[in-house]
Amino acid sequence: MRISYADRILKITGEWIHTNEIVRQSRGNRTAVIKTLYKLVKSEDLETKKERNRIFYKRKDMTSDESFQYTFTNVTQRNNNEFLKAINNYSKLTTKKNKLSARAKAILRHLEELLDRIMIVRTRMFFQMNLGIISETRAKKRIKMYEDEMNEVMEKITTKYNKELKLIQEYFQDHNKELSFKI
Repeated sequence: MRISYADRILKITGEWIHTNEIVRQSRGNRTAVIKTLYKLVKSEDLETKKERNRIFYKRKDMTSDESFQYTFTNVTQRNNNEFLKAINNYSKLTTKKNKLSARAKAILRHLEELLDRIMIVRTRMFFQMNLGIISETRAKKRIKMYEDEMNEVMEKITTKYNKELKLIQEYFQDHNKELSFKI
């Protein structure tokens, strides 16, 4: 599993922390980490404060409806819409030998990533609800929004590639064998 710099940065910025310490703890390329810091500040996931000539960062723990709506519309829906546009360009996923093409496997990998992201956010909503960070009605409303997005994508795939549905099912069953954990 590949962890992005953004994930590492958000994990270590629970309290105010200096730029050099973030770079050291994230164990990454300094330039890439700093670029990621700027992106996180721009997307308002991190807040900054300046003491003398040093910049400190802290994660913003927001559960407001505005931040959720921004994330939902600008990230989830945009990714799903781009994916739906991409699959409209391909009429079939199979080769002449009735096997999944390389392009089809790439599409299915991308689909799996989209669905994984949706499931991660859905799980996070359950945790926030159970911890009392957000109300149960708000959490259920947000979960429903993500489930609707997931259902829309899956319905589009199953209707568009109805003839290749058996191959798609086999792909999702077989690719689990590729999973390996390094401990």
